[in-house]
Amino acid sequence: MEYDTYCKKVLSHKWLLAQIFKEYVEEYKECSLDEIIKCISELQMDVKDEGNYVETRNVEDSIYGFQPIFYDILLYARLPKSKDLVGMIINLEAQGVKPSYPILKRAFYYLSRLISRQKGHPYGFKNSEYGNIKKVVGIWIYNEPKFEGVINIYSIKEEVLAEEVRFEKEDYDLMQAVIIGPNETTKGENQ
Repeated sequence: MEYDTYCKKVLSHKWLLAQIFKEYVEEYKECSLDEIIKCISELQMDVKDEGNYVETRNVEDSIYGFQPIFYDILLYARLPKSKDLVGMIINLEAQGVKPSYPILKRAFYYLSRLISRQKGHPYGFKNSEYGNIKKVVGIWIYNEPKFEGVINIYSIKEEVLAEEVRFEKEDYDLMQAVIIGPNETTKGENQ
């Protein structure tokens, strides 16, 4: 439990969050770290600004008939150049021990729950307004020797196999999972 608490504190530091988002979340790649911090620092529902740290308050996801999920860090983030308070939902998870299940399947389960919980949510959508679904991003920091130095990104892409009809990217680019296995050799473009 101590490991989990420590990881949550470290991962909630605004500068670290901004660096992670700039490196691994496409929507923030062209932003300065200050711009990203502004997008995640503005007081929003379920987020409390604590100086250099962001504290998320509503990390429990309870849906009738399903086991509850407790997210490590859950942020409703504004997108750059957008006037909407919430443009994306970002979940960060620290995994310290090797689980008995495939970590990627858990990541996609969490992302699916974050999409489904948007229906009827104040920052989500009502009735059949599916066009208002926000993109969800799950960033998993995986402290397992087998994954040292790993940076993998999984997302939904369009592949046209027959007659070419293209949909808007915002209509299918709804979830992204990032698996990071940090060590001294884990380096991104901006490090």
